[in-house]
Amino acid sequence: MKTLLTVIIALFAEVLAEGAIGSLPIGSSNVVENYNITNATYASSTVRWTQTNGNTRIQWKTHDSLSFASKQQMLDYNQQTLISDINLSVGSDPLADKTKPVYVSIIYGKTGSPRWSMSTRSQNFTYVYVGGNYQIPDLSWIIPGTADQVIPINIKNLKWGRVEVRLASNPTQLYYITDSRSNTNGPTTLNPTAVELDSYFYQGCLNIGTPIAYSGENGSYKVRVYLVSGTNNTYEIFDGDGAKVSETLLSITNFSVSYGQINMDILGGDVGRVFILEKSIDLLNWLPCVGTTNVISSEQKLHLTFAQGPEPRVFFRVKTLNASPASFPLPQQRIENFQVSNDIQFDVVGGDIGNKFVIEKSTNFLNWTSYPTTNSVSGISTHVSLPKGIEDAVFFRTRMF
Repeated sequence: MKTLLTVIIALFAEVLAEGAIGSLPIGSSNVVENYNITNATYASSTVRWTQTNGNTRIQWKTHDSLSFASKQQMLDYNQQTLISDINLSVGSDPLADKTKPVYVSIIYGKTGSPRWSMSTRSQNFTYVYVGGNYQIPDLSWIIPGTADQVIPINIKNLKWGRVEVRLASNPTQLYYITDSRSNTNGPTTLNPTAVELDSYFYQGCLNIGTPIAYSGENGSYKVRVYLVSGTNNTYEIFDGDGAKVSETLLSITNFSVSYGQINMDILGGDVGRVFILEKSIDLLNWLPCVGTTNVISSEQKLHLTFAQGPEPRVFFRVKTLNASPASFPLPQQRIENFQVSNDIQFDVVGGDIGNKFVIEKSTNFLNWTSYPTTNSVSGISTHVSLPKGIEDAVFFRTRMF
C-alpha cells in the first residue's frame, strides 16, 4: 500500500528583473507633475498670428533631446522657447499685425508615448508699444500644466496591465476595470484609463486618467494596478499611491487521492499571477507537474485534477512563474446551482471581475444560440435568470469575449 501523500504549501516569489517598476508615479498631482516634467524629451510649439492683409499665419516648431531635472528648469526653458519662437515667427514677418492677439502654446511629450504629458494650452497676448517699438510683454504667466485627461507612464517591456478602480464612498464595489487581455480599445477622452492590448505595447505605455492618478490612498478613488513587465516578465501590484503591494500567498487545500487521481484546490494569489504545481520525493529536487500551469482569476480558487504518479511518497508545492497572463487563455467560467422551476436560474462562477460574457444554449451540442443580453462578471458569482423555452432538452454554456 502506498504511503499517504504529504503536501507542502509554499509560495516562491521571483527576484525583480531588469525593467520592473518598483513604484508607479501616481498618488498626487505633485508626483504626477514631477514624473511628466522629468520624462519630457521634446517640445512642440505653435505660434499663430494675423498679418496686416488679414491672413492668418501659423508656425510649428519641434525641439528635441530635452531633459529636465526640475520644474524650474522646465519653466525657464519654456520662457526662453516662447520668446525665441515668437521672434522667429511674428518678429521676422514684415506683414505681422502686432496690434492683434498672438496665440502661442507648447506641448511637452516623451518620444514614443501616445499621449502628451505637459502643455501650456493655447494662450494669447498682445504686443505692447513702448518708445515707438512693439515689444513682447512678460509671458511668465504662460506655464506648462499636466493634461486634463490622461498621463502616460512609460514602462520598459510592458506585457500586461490591469487597472481596478473603486469609489472611496463604496469600496466594496468595483467602479472601473480594464484588463489588456480583454480590452480591445486604446485610451480615448471618454475612456482615458484604458489599457491597450498587448500587441500595442510596443510603445510601453500605461495610460491612466489624471483624476485617478491624483487620488492616492486618501482620495475619491481606490486604485490597484497589476503589471507584468521587464525582461523577465516581473509581476507587480501597486496601490493608489504607486507603492508596491505584497502578493497574496498561494496555498493548497482540499487535497485527496481517489482512484488514481490527485485532487486539490489552489487558494489565494492575485489576478493574473501565473503559477505551476511542482512535486518532489526528497524536498530537494522539484519537478513541474505536467498540465498544472494556470492563471489566478478574481475567484482566487482553482481546482486541479491530474493522474497519480508512481512515487510511493511525494510532496507538492505551488510555485509562481514570471510569465504574462496574456500568454494563456482567460480564466474560464462555469455554471453552478442550476435550477428549473417557472424559469431557469443558475450562477456563473469564475473568470475575472470585469470580463464580459454571454449565455448560449443548444439542443445538440453543435449549434449554439446566444441570448441577446451581455453580462459582466461583478463578483465571485454572477446570478443568471432566463425564461424557459419550448425545447424538450437544452444545454447551456457561457462564452467570454
